[in-house]
Amino acid sequence: MMLNLSGGSTLQCGAVQGLLLLVVCVNVELCCFRIVFTVFFVLNLILWIKSSSVAVPFGTLVALLALWFGISVPLTFVGAYFGFKKLV
Repeated sequence: MMLNLSGGSTLQCGAVQGLLLLVVCVNVELCCFRIVFTVFFVLNLILWIKSSSVAVPFGTLVALLALWFGISVPLTFVGAYFGFKKLV
């Protein structure tokens, strides 16, 4: 949520239009994902190397990726569409 505040403030000031709007929406959406998934994957990789029983299976990681890109990313674009469609 904190990472999306910077993108939201940029979008609210009206300085972003057209194709740049799409670029900002994509970068804000994927910024949080990159940070969280990278940390999670590195920690999980350490657990795989140690043969720990608490390591998340690879199939579950793929399912998390599918859920993120199948639910969160489209909802971001739908929210951006309706947010900019409304007259202020």
